Amino acid sequence: LCKYKQMHGHCNVPQSQKPLGTWVNTQRIEHARYLLHQKARGNDPVTSENSIPQTSMTPERKAALEEIGFVWDYNGYMWELRYKELLDFKAANNHCCVPRSAGSLGAWVEKQRSEYKKFDAAFSEKEDQEVDGKSSAKEKNITILTKE
Repeated sequence: LCKYKQMHGHCNVPQSQKPLGTWVNTQRIEHARYLLHQKARGNDPVTSENSIPQTSMTPERKAALEEIGFVWDYNGYMWELRYKELLDFKAANNHCCVPRSAGSLGAWVEKQRSEYKKFDAAFSEKEDQEVDGKSSAKEKNITILTKE
């Protein structure tokens, strides 16, 4: 992994680049289990340590990986990276209407818009449902607006 980082400038080895990519993914899985064990030891009533698979991750291994810049949450890391790219795009263009043809940033912006539409639709659907026979918040807002 250290040689890979020296060559590429990061530790985010694609899973398809076996065997190192598989090993990197395993470290992320083991880290997640490690965190669950830590949470269980903290007497979290939701997490039972017996229900969590054992992990080979240790504080020493975690520290060694972090020392070379290992990214535990790759998806979160990539989201932040694309967000910073969007901020740079906006600073240069005074808007956030990134065309799909703008490579990975364009694809990312399109995905964010798609995910927002799904979220908004689910939220609107939830608002439209009646709760305990009472009118939904959306219906109440419409009623208030039409009275004024």
